[in-house]
Amino acid sequence: MKKIIRATATNLLAEGPLPEGNEKASQASIDHSGSADADDTVAELVIANKELAFQNEEKGKRAAELVVANKELVFQNEEKGKRAAELVVANKELAFQNEEKDKRAAELKQSKDQLQLLLDSTAEAIYGIDMHGDCTFCNSACLQMLGYEREDELLGKNMHWQIHHKYADGTRFPVEECRIFRAFQANEGSHVDDEVLWRADGTSFPAEYWSYPQRVDGAAVGAVVTFIDITERVRTALLLQESEGRFRRMADSAPVLLWESDTDGLCNYFNKTWLDFTGRTLEQELGNGWAENVHPEDFQRCLGTYMEAFHARRGFEMEYRLRRADGEYRWLDDHGVPRFMPDGSFLGFIGSCIDITESKHAEEERKRLANRLSLATKAGQVGIWDLDVANNILIWDDQMYRLYGITRDQFGGAYEAWTEGLHPDDRERGDAEIQMALRGEKDFDTEFRVVWPNGGIHHIRAMALVQRNATGEPIHLVGTNWDITEIKRAEGVVLQNLARAEELTRLKSRFVSMASHELRTPLANIMLDCDLLKNFGNVMPAEQSQSVLAGLMTGVSSMVRTLDDLLLAGKLEEGKLPFTPTRFPLLDFLRRGCLEIEPELPSRIKITFLDAGLDITADERLLHHILINLLENALKYSPHGTKVELCVETGPDSLTLSVLDHGIGVPEAERTFLFDAFSRASNVGDKPGSGLGLFLAQKCAQAHGGQMRYTPLLDGSVFSVTIPLAADTGFKPTT
Repeated sequence: MKKIIRATATNLLAEGPLPEGNEKASQASIDHSGSADADDTVAELVIANKELAFQNEEKGKRAAELVVANKELVFQNEEKGKRAAELVVANKELAFQNEEKDKRAAELKQSKDQLQLLLDSTAEAIYGIDMHGDCTFCNSACLQMLGYEREDELLGKNMHWQIHHKYADGTRFPVEECRIFRAFQANEGSHVDDEVLWRADGTSFPAEYWSYPQRVDGAAVGAVVTFIDITERVRTALLLQESEGRFRRMADSAPVLLWESDTDGLCNYFNKTWLDFTGRTLEQELGNGWAENVHPEDFQRCLGTYMEAFHARRGFEMEYRLRRADGEYRWLDDHGVPRFMPDGSFLGFIGSCIDITESKHAEEERKRLANRLSLATKAGQVGIWDLDVANNILIWDDQMYRLYGITRDQFGGAYEAWTEGLHPDDRERGDAEIQMALRGEKDFDTEFRVVWPNGGIHHIRAMALVQRNATGEPIHLVGTNWDITEIKRAEGVVLQNLARAEELTRLKSRFVSMASHELRTPLANIMLDCDLLKNFGNVMPAEQSQSVLAGLMTGVSSMVRTLDDLLLAGKLEEGKLPFTPTRFPLLDFLRRGCLEIEPELPSRIKITFLDAGLDITADERLLHHILINLLENALKYSPHGTKVELCVETGPDSLTLSVLDHGIGVPEAERTFLFDAFSRASNVGDKPGSGLGLFLAQKCAQAHGGQMRYTPLLDGSVFSVTIPLAADTGFKPTT
């Protein structure tokens, strides 16, 4: 029974607390079971209830814990739901980022391709290096300039030892001295244009390169190097240097003063001609030093003109005075022009100066002459005319009417009125020259003849200038006329004189030849006679020795006379013919002259005195020259054996000497030039002579205030001279 009750209680406990009604029923049942076991049963029930209560409490705790656990589970589930949602969002974000990365990767590849395309399309060679100097990339221009075909021929290789390992002269180039290496190692850029790079085939070329360091967070990780082949630039620079040197040499040898200024307006060059002119050094002239020599009165104007042109970048021309080395201020004409580079950038100025001092003086003289010419135009009766081309109106001043021999009323006032006044033979040419001037083919500067109403012919000189409008059409022809009739007549005389001058030149040349002959012939005879005396004088008979000596004296006398003629002609050319009158006996003078010409008897000279004066006053030396010349000519050009007559007539104030011969005479056409220098008649044949005898005799006569005359005869000639017997004639010798 106890077991049953325990089992029941146990079961009940196992099943949990009973409901309140059942608990009462159980109690009643117990009560009906016997009291013996009741206590035990009650005790067991109490124990069971307590255990049951304990279990219930435990269950309550577990239930509470379960509630808490459920709540935690719900919270965790909520958190998991949130994390799942966040994970979904994160997955979506990750997918978006992956898409963006793919896009950026594609863009990066495209950018890299474009960069490579850009590198390959540039004309400059470009390569990159790391901190060891090894090549990291290169473009096509780099490969082409260095003579490589593929990138892998350079990638990873040390670029210094590949392309920069030697100097231009072939000596080794240590990497420590490489400016690319030193620059990027120091995290700096570099620019070099005085080295060479070496190609794959071992040849080199001058290059200009730039090195740019690559930095990450401020630290250098390598460098990018760009370079270009400057072979043409170097060659051009050498040519430019040579050209500049040639320019400097040309500038220094130029006869003009040259200068050059820089972009600051200060002069940086003067050629040697300038420095020689100023007597200063280049250092003294540089900058504004040159202005120290400018005349104080010209300084401000000179400097102002230069600076104004400098700031306006335009050429200028100015005149100023500059002090020369000897201290004299000289006028210079200074031309300056701006210098520009091909790209239009301003380089400064270059200029040249010429010394125009003489031109300045000449200009002042021209102004004075212009003023005088203006007066002379009025005084010289120069006519002024103006042709209105479009309206065919010809206007004359008063002088024009006088030049054409007509009045104002007789002039029609048109172009045709002028042509009608021209000589018929000049009309067509005059009109043609006017038309050529209007067309601009030539200046109107001509001469023509005009026929006056009375039939008189006058020569006219005409000049004119054409005035044109903006389109170049002639609108006016303004000119001058003046009468050159007398000039034309004088021209004929001048032409005759020119012809005579040419003849005199020919005669002068002939004289030189004859004078040489006149000296050489007696000199040869003298030398021959001297040789005879030298070699045979001690054995030669006395009579023969005397003959040789006489020949010597004759030769010496001939040479002396020729030399006297030459000396006298020279004094005449210099205007220094002296006149020294003295008192001397006339008869002794004539006797000595005749004996000089013919020392041996019988003489061919016959002297006739019409009036025998004893003493006269004259220049004995000049009168002796006249006498000897007249007697020698008469004897030379007369037949052998014929007589020559010397007629002497003296008076109180004059002396006349006349020489008559029966010789060849002078042709009529040549008598006008008989007393000219170097003149000889055409009929003298091979007779020796200088052509100076009569010329000198005439001058000697004129020195006395006298004159010579020629009178032709049927069988000869008479040359006579008459001189006044005065102490001073005031003679001024001329040639």
